[in-house]
Amino acid sequence: MSRFIIQVLINAVAILVATNLVPGIVFDGGILKLLLAGLVLGLANMWVKPLLNLISLPLIILTFGLFTIVINIAILSFVALVLPELSIKSAISAFWGVLVISLTNYALGFLLEKE
Repeated sequence: MSRFIIQVLINAVAILVATNLVPGIVFDGGILKLLLAGLVLGLANMWVKPLLNLISLPLIILTFGLFTIVINIAILSFVALVLPELSIKSAISAFWGVLVISLTNYALGFLLEKE
């Protein structure tokens, strides 16, 4: 359970970093809404992403894994659809947002795992 809470916090920070670095991604909420966005992203990654990966496995194999970027963009767009505080202006913004969120998640997860 504590691992999931840490992941929600990391997701919230990653969304905040993406809104500050990527033009076209806007978050207009407070800290509680940001934590809620991290929670929704975490739940979507836990429940929806494995199902999408399974359904699109032939495309993932055919594109040597690059189709997972499309899946991540779809999940981020879903989070923006569920939370009106998060808006994504274009597909290019979503692409860069996914990359920033993924790299931030990786870096923070790596740093916290070291401790």
